[in-house]
This record gives sequence, C-alpha cells and structure tokens, in this order.
Amino acid sequence: MIGASLNGNLKYPLPSNIEEEKHWLQDPQYLLRYMWQSNYRAPIEDKLREGNAKILNICCNYGTWTLEMASDYPNSHFTGVDVAPIFPSGLTRSNVKFLQSNILEGLPFASNSFDFVLVQLFGNIFTEKDWEDQIIHEIVRLVKPGGWVELTQPDSKYYNCGPNFERWNDALLNHLRLKDINGSICENFGRLLTSTGQISRIQHEIVIGPIGSWGRRAGELGASYAHQLSRKMKPWIISYLDITEEEYNEMMIKAEQEFNIHRTYMSTHRFVGQKINSF
Repeated sequence: MIGASLNGNLKYPLPSNIEEEKHWLQDPQYLLRYMWQSNYRAPIEDKLREGNAKILNICCNYGTWTLEMASDYPNSHFTGVDVAPIFPSGLTRSNVKFLQSNILEGLPFASNSFDFVLVQLFGNIFTEKDWEDQIIHEIVRLVKPGGWVELTQPDSKYYNCGPNFERWNDALLNHLRLKDINGSICENFGRLLTSTGQISRIQHEIVIGPIGSWGRRAGELGASYAHQLSRKMKPWIISYLDITEEEYNEMMIKAEQEFNIHRTYMSTHRFVGQKINSF
C-alpha cells in the first residue's frame, strides 16, 4: 500500500494557479498522475524509448494521458479509444491517433497488436458481467505475447466517512448495484486477469487519496472531485433515498463538514500483468 503523503521535489506537482486547477477539476487524470507520481507502472520504459512500441489507451477520455505519453516518447505510437468523442478531434501529434469505438462491441484491431494496453478512469459504466465476459478478454486479446496490461481505477467506496457521507456513499453503491454495476470492481481485477489463463506476473498496488483539507492541497482537490460527483449523482440519489432536493443539499453540506473530522479517504487500485508468451 502506498501512502498519499508526498513531500519534496515531485515529478508531477499540484496545480500552481487557478487555470491549472480548472484543468485538474475537468480531468481527474491529473490527480491520478499526482497520486502515483507516474503515468504508468508496467516495466516498458526501455521499449518506449527504443521506439516503434504500439500503445493502446482504452477509455482515453480527454486524451490527456495519450498526448502526454506521445510527447514523452516521440518514437513510439499511441492510440486512444473512447466510446464518447471527447478527445481532441483536430491534428495533434504524428505519433497519436484517437478513435471512437465501444469495447463491448469489440475494438477494431487485430489480436496481439499492442505492446502495452492501459485502461483507467473508466467510471461506473460497465456491469460486472461486462467485465467478466467481454472487457477483460478483449484487453488480453489485444496485447502481444510478452506485452503488458495495466488497469487503474478508484474504488467508489469511501473510507472513514461521517454519518451523512456514509449515507450518501451507501446510496451511490446501492444505486450502482441496481444496475448490476460493482462500484468496487477494481478490487477484482487481479482475479479477472488470472481467470484468462494468459496473464502472469500480476502486481497490485493501492494508493490512498485524502478527501478534505486534512490532506492539505491534495485533500482539497479530492473534496472538490467528491463535490462534483455528488452534484452529478444528485437526481439518482434523491430518487433512491426518497428525499427532497433541499434535504439532499443539507445532507451534502454536513457530509463535506465531516471530511476533516473523520479524515475521509478514497483508494485507487492499480494492477499490472504480462501476457504469457505462446510457443
């Protein structure tokens, strides 16, 4: 388990001005990178620098990770895929391309095409059955023998919650369950990768992210993300709890006051594994 208390000179520091903070709040990739102090964990640095490595970023969102990696490793090739076309649509870099495609329908690439496949920050949009029957197998299909897969996702369950935030979080998790979505599916990635019979050397790490000013600047950003999520989920949670909008708003005001009293935090899981060479 990796702690979130980061000090000294950081490779990826916190935002230094209001404009940077706006970008951070729009795209959680920035906070994720800060928490891990890396863009990836798989041992592919040499391959990336040698050039001609083929990298796939599934659920690329705004394309932040894909573009930054393409800039850091100009001799390798990066493809970002997402079901929603929120990634850059204009000309970016010669070693980058973006594609709108749904992994549940199969991605338009041949088997064994990529040296590294990354999936992260996909949100709670896939059911547990989707993961078990389709997604994990599609990820493994696309990576070359000897290549690496990496899955990184925050757990939707928060820890050390006060009574109001606990109520909200329980409602969120139960709302997801009604849609057959496991908000803590990230805990199962190791089992899912193992079940394919094609992934070895699986490593699991967890990083803790504070929620609230008790965690200083990083905790304040974590609280901002939690606040944004509470606004997004408001209609569903109001319906699930059968409360008024006024009651919901009051609950969330109290919930956010509880962050520092209880030292609320979240956890993010990262799994890395290598596809077995076939002879």
